[in-house]
Amino acid sequence: MVSKTDDTNIIFQFGTDKLTEALHQSGYRTVFDITSESLSEFEENNPEIPSSDAKEVYKLAVQRTENLLMLSKAWQLHNDPVVKGIPKLSSNIGMEGMRSALKRSLGGGANFEDLFPERSPEGYAQSASIQSLFSPGRYLTVLYKIARQLHESTDKLQIDNRRPDLKSLILSEDSMNKEVSSLDILLNVLQPNGTSTLQSLKDTYYPMTLPYDDDLMKINAVVKSHSTDLLGIWDILLDNQRCILLQEPKFNGIYKIKTALASASGIDVGVSLDTKGNRSVHLYTDNSTKRHQWNFYYDRNRNAYQIYNLANAKEVLTWNDFSGSNYVVATNNEYKEGQYWILENVGNDYYIIKNKKHPNLVLNVEGGRVNNYTKIQVHERNGTNEQKFKLKPVSTVYQSNLKKNETGDKVIPKSKEIKSIVYTTPSPKTRETLSLTPNSFQLLVNPNPTIEDIASHYNVKDTENLNSTDLIAILNDVDKFCMKTGLSFNKLIELTMQKDYQSKSSEYKSRFVKFGSTENVPVSKYGAVFLTGTEETPLWIKKYDSANNATDTPVLNFTENNLVALAGRAEKLVRLANCTNLSFEQLDWLIINASKSVIEHGNQIILDTPVLGALAEFKRLNKRYSIKSDMFATFIGEMNTYAETDKKSFYQDTFSNADGITIPLGASLQFEIDKQGLYESICCGGLGVTADEFSRIGTYCFGNETKQITVDEVSMAQLYRLGKIPQLLGLSFGEAELLWKTIASGKDTLLRIIGSNPYNLQNLDIIYQTEVLLDWMNTYQFDVVSLQVMITNQYSCTATPELYNFLKKVYESIISVGRTSRTSDHNDMLAEKMSRALGAAFNLKANVMRKVMKWMDKANPMFMAQDFSTKLHWYFSTDHEDELTTLEKHPELLKWCQQISQYVLIVRWFSLTEQEMEIMLERTEWLLDAANPGPMPSLHLLLVLSRLKEWEQRIQVSSDEALRYFAQINSNNIKPDVAVKLLAHIHGWNKDDTVAVNNYLFGDDAYPTNFEQIFTLESWVNLGKQLNVGSRTLGELVELIKEDETAENTNLITSVAQSLMTSVQPGIDLTKTGGK
Repeated sequence: MVSKTDDTNIIFQFGTDKLTEALHQSGYRTVFDITSESLSEFEENNPEIPSSDAKEVYKLAVQRTENLLMLSKAWQLHNDPVVKGIPKLSSNIGMEGMRSALKRSLGGGANFEDLFPERSPEGYAQSASIQSLFSPGRYLTVLYKIARQLHESTDKLQIDNRRPDLKSLILSEDSMNKEVSSLDILLNVLQPNGTSTLQSLKDTYYPMTLPYDDDLMKINAVVKSHSTDLLGIWDILLDNQRCILLQEPKFNGIYKIKTALASASGIDVGVSLDTKGNRSVHLYTDNSTKRHQWNFYYDRNRNAYQIYNLANAKEVLTWNDFSGSNYVVATNNEYKEGQYWILENVGNDYYIIKNKKHPNLVLNVEGGRVNNYTKIQVHERNGTNEQKFKLKPVSTVYQSNLKKNETGDKVIPKSKEIKSIVYTTPSPKTRETLSLTPNSFQLLVNPNPTIEDIASHYNVKDTENLNSTDLIAILNDVDKFCMKTGLSFNKLIELTMQKDYQSKSSEYKSRFVKFGSTENVPVSKYGAVFLTGTEETPLWIKKYDSANNATDTPVLNFTENNLVALAGRAEKLVRLANCTNLSFEQLDWLIINASKSVIEHGNQIILDTPVLGALAEFKRLNKRYSIKSDMFATFIGEMNTYAETDKKSFYQDTFSNADGITIPLGASLQFEIDKQGLYESICCGGLGVTADEFSRIGTYCFGNETKQITVDEVSMAQLYRLGKIPQLLGLSFGEAELLWKTIASGKDTLLRIIGSNPYNLQNLDIIYQTEVLLDWMNTYQFDVVSLQVMITNQYSCTATPELYNFLKKVYESIISVGRTSRTSDHNDMLAEKMSRALGAAFNLKANVMRKVMKWMDKANPMFMAQDFSTKLHWYFSTDHEDELTTLEKHPELLKWCQQISQYVLIVRWFSLTEQEMEIMLERTEWLLDAANPGPMPSLHLLLVLSRLKEWEQRIQVSSDEALRYFAQINSNNIKPDVAVKLLAHIHGWNKDDTVAVNNYLFGDDAYPTNFEQIFTLESWVNLGKQLNVGSRTLGELVELIKEDETAENTNLITSVAQSLMTSVQPGIDLTKTGGK
């Protein structure tokens, strides 16, 4: 039977009417009933309908259902109140038209309401209402319901544990519409109901991005809002610029200690030990034995020297204070306070050597005798020559005292092993630079972590009855170890530095080869030296068993013996990588070289305060100059000769020419210019110096007598420093050489310190000192030559035509002085003539020139202006066969000419007035915070003069009125409150603010009496105004930088944080109170 419907051309074998009746009998009323079943179920439930008809009916039902669903969505969208509010999206189709279409589509009987549940009689809720299905509140509820099911209730990731505030959130119009900042949400989570969750993060060590110190974060946030940081604040409060520029050069290297009593005698030690194991220390005639030579090592953490006798590497100069003794001996280094010494320069290159344990006791030659074997003792300071010593450098070639083992590695012989000492003293500057907290700093320098520390820091402390076996099982699981440390598997491979983890044949081999070799070196030699430490077996990932058979999963090799050591060092590296953004390879190389530079570490690689300080300095230099880790490591230690296979090492990149020729390790380098060849040329190119400069660098590094060296990673690093550190600072080698000699009073002390010590952290101090000096020079537009001319105390004795013409011009100007009846009148007229003549020559007013001449007379009373005039008159009134040759026989004339030029240059550079020079010459104590009857040209003087001229521009009164302050406050009848009131008037300060800061700095009954003290007061007052805090908070900020437990005091940090947070609240001015 064939039948057709009116609105389709499909022909059913069963017939349309019979097909419809069969469907009704089977219970199908709508197309939705048909599509609720699968095709196979539909055919199985209707066996009387032919298969072809059943498939066709099912197909049509699916199509009709999809059409109805689309129509349903259109209907909903049409009635959506949001869409209704958009005119361009509104529909003109009438309700009846829509209903008719639905009726036809559903076969004439049903309508839309029959297919979907009834809705609220009131229709849709407002879309912005909490009751609306479209509201954010409803959406949040559904998400929260789903999120609760993702994790178990005990899991830390469970939503109620991560966001405990959500479950108590009330769904209301108010809570939905009220804006809440992310910071408020965070604080509600971390500090619910006033609890100390946030405070507990200070000593929470998991994950390894913690601990977090909220008080330190507040301090840094507030100071950052004032466009500064803690380091900048500390620089101002402690006047870091002055401290750095005026610090004495440190002696690192080998010296003879010569007494001022007799230059031919020096400090020596006995050949044999006494009954207590000590060697006597005495005077002896100068000799070349090692007993007469001393290695000065400056300890940055104790700010003092240890003085090693070269003949006995473990013995240091020691005050033997046993039973009240005052004798000095050489004995084994136990790092006691009596084994540390402080050097004080007392002029003319002589030093007083003070004992750190009792600084008023100084090294003394017993009885002032100079006989051989005269005892050396400590004695109360008296300023005599018995207590003055000159350090005479010994030219030496660096020769490692380390023997080599069978692999060629240098190791310290057991007989000479030095007991290692670990410095854990807090260093606030290091902590701030590395963005550490006090607790994270102490974690990093802790030399002896416990198994409880490891369990806590790796977050396995909740395991019941935890023991080392349980901990080993957990941490040996690579996936769990990665989760605990936050490392990916690839990062873990970088941590262990291994070449392969799937084959035993590459066990303990790194990815790196040394230049000149093709053999992969062990990770304990490069890559994971610090991580391995003293363990025989490094931390390793294995995916094989002892028979080299592959296993299913990789595992680590923690054991009961190495768990604490390896896991502890791994944790430190992970934390350091997080705060420095360095790779594990870079960290390891930096730690190795920094640790080798600390002699107290012996033959161990230790992470402690000085090593962290080196890492902090690298971070600072990297930020300022984009310096790379290999370059920095070379500044303090070895040159990196390691690289991955098919890559160039830092050594190759530096010492190769355009033809690809690299200086081989073991080759010889010549320093004599006429003997230099290809390798020396490559070296000069790598250092960026000339052949002549290369020769001088060799002298600074290896001594005057050394003509050639054998190339190795240590000696090349020594050369590299003197070539590249100047370039880092924007100087040529010649400029740096001149500058460093200028700082060291014309000596090459700093150059030899940088070059001659194979491992040396003091180089970082020299770099920083030079940076501060260059920044100051740039501010006042000094160049290196001008600075050297201004502060030099060395003058040429070579007579030049220019000097001769100058002297002749001065002589012709002063010979016209007429004779007078009184000598005093004659002298006055002579001085007047000289000042006029010299003033005209130097384009300086005569009255100022008179002050310059007076300055020279004070600085050099042995050859004054009158002496110069007399000598000058004799010279030009006498005939000479050769004027220049005769002039050179009278160097005092040449020196005087150069000195007058030097002093005039200073006066002109700073535009000094007569009033300013009067204070400088007659009242030096009003200017400098030091006793100095006649100020010699020095870096100190230039610094003060530059600050004085700037201060005169900042004050609120005229410079003349301001300078009169010094005379007023140095009178005997002035009261402290009057002096402080004068200062407030001069600077335009609030009197109460000035009193508060003045009393904190100088005391209630004191006040600044010289310019340097005024500068300190001004710096503190201005900083207090900038931060909106008072003297108490400024004082607490100073406490924060002390390198002791004070800086880590929680109460101190909290107090500073609270004061600074209060200072940024609107309407509060704490500087007005003086107390905060």
